[in-house]
Amino acid sequence: MSSTPRVYFDTCALNRLFDDQSQPRIRLEAEAVEHLLRTVEEGRLEWVSSEVVLFEVTRTPDEARREALRSLVRRAWFTIALSEEIGRRARTLRRQGLRDLDALHLASAEAGGVAVLVTTDDGFVRTVAALQPTSPVQVKNPVVYEMEVLR
Repeated sequence: MSSTPRVYFDTCALNRLFDDQSQPRIRLEAEAVEHLLRTVEEGRLEWVSSEVVLFEVTRTPDEARREALRSLVRRAWFTIALSEEIGRRARTLRRQGLRDLDALHLASAEAGGVAVLVTTDDGFVRTVAALQPTSPVQVKNPVVYEMEVLR
């Protein structure tokens, strides 16, 4: 297995690129996601996506945004397919307080050997931080993770 760290962007992190950039937090998060994606292109991170991301993209109501997200997700190095193992792990995570899709994202990231799952969902970050036992995947805001990658 490669020593390059693996990163997973959930759908809300990817959507930041297409959100209204007039709000400072959204602009900062979008810039961080853009920088992290450039880091993927440079080969310093491996982008692992999942069928969960693809499913959420199909539910995007705006056709232009949906197509832009599809195009973006195609740049991932590989995609984790849903499996019974991921479903079982997601059910366990759900019982520990994660919402259904968040649980599937985290279970998929774990199955893909991901180091960091990037999200703009503060509740997701807080809930994963409180998990016992902890997940091997760290869940971080893109601005926080970008600062670590830049070090």
